[in-house]
Amino acid sequence: MMTNKLTVPDSWLHEPIPVTLVGAGGTGSEVLDGLVRMHHGLVGLGHPGLNVRVYDGDTVSASNIGRQRFGPRDVGQNKAVTLVSRYNLFFGLDWEGVPMMADPETLRGDRCGPWVMPLLVTCVDRASFRVALADHWTGRGSPMGPPPLLWLDMGNGQHRGQVVLGHLARDDHRRPEFKLPHIVDLYPEMRDQTDDDAPSCSMAEALASQDLWVNKYASMGLSLIWSLIREGEIDHHGMFFDSRQGSMQPLHIDPATWSMFGYTAPEATGVSD
Repeated sequence: MMTNKLTVPDSWLHEPIPVTLVGAGGTGSEVLDGLVRMHHGLVGLGHPGLNVRVYDGDTVSASNIGRQRFGPRDVGQNKAVTLVSRYNLFFGLDWEGVPMMADPETLRGDRCGPWVMPLLVTCVDRASFRVALADHWTGRGSPMGPPPLLWLDMGNGQHRGQVVLGHLARDDHRRPEFKLPHIVDLYPEMRDQTDDDAPSCSMAEALASQDLWVNKYASMGLSLIWSLIREGEIDHHGMFFDSRQGSMQPLHIDPATWSMFGYTAPEATGVSD
C-alpha cells in the first residue's frame, strides 16, 4: 500500500527552485503575488528561494482593472512583463516576464534547457491548453532524465473551482510506477469541452462571469507548494473551493478518492517525491 504522501524533491531543499507560471490574468496575477511572498518567506528561513518565469501574451484592458493586479496606466501593456517588472523593481528580484502565449513545445524547452523547470503552474481559461499539455508530455519521460516535473493547475468558474497538483513528467528511475494524477487525468471530460475566449468588455461583465474573490481562492493552491517545502511532505494534492460558500475541501492522495474520478492508480508502495 502507498502511504499516501508526496515528499519534497531533494533538489528543492538546497537550490533555488525554478518555477514557470503560465498566465498572468485573474488567477495568475494573484499567484505571482503569492510566489513573491513565498520567495521572501523561504529566503527568511535560509532557503535560496524561487526563480520565476511568467508567460502571457495578453495585454491589459480596462475590464482587468480592479479584478486583476493592474491599474489604469497599465492598459495596453503586456501582462507578464508589466507585473514581473513591477515586482522586480519593488523587491529587487531578477525574474522574467515573457510576452507570449506558452505552448507545450515552448514549455518542453524550459524543461530540457538550462532552466530545467521542476514546477509548472498554469492559470489559464482554456481546457484545450491543458489537454494539449498533458498529451504532449505523455510517454516523454526518460529513466535518467531531470527531476520529476510537478504540474500545479488552478481553474475556476463563476464562484467554484479546483486546484490539482500532479506529475506531468515522472522521469524517475527509482520509482517509475508512482505517478500523482494531474488535472486531465482526473477530469478527462475536458477533452470534449469548448473554449470560451470571448473577452469581457467591462468590469461589470467580468464580474458576471467570475466572482471578485474566486481568483484569490484559487491562488491559495500555492499553500500546497509551501507546505511541501516547509513540512517536507503533503498528504493531499489539491483542493475544491467555493468563494460564495467560503469553503475549501482537500483532494487527498488516495487511490480510492481518485477512483471516484474514474482514474485507476498504478500499484505503488512507500512515500515518493
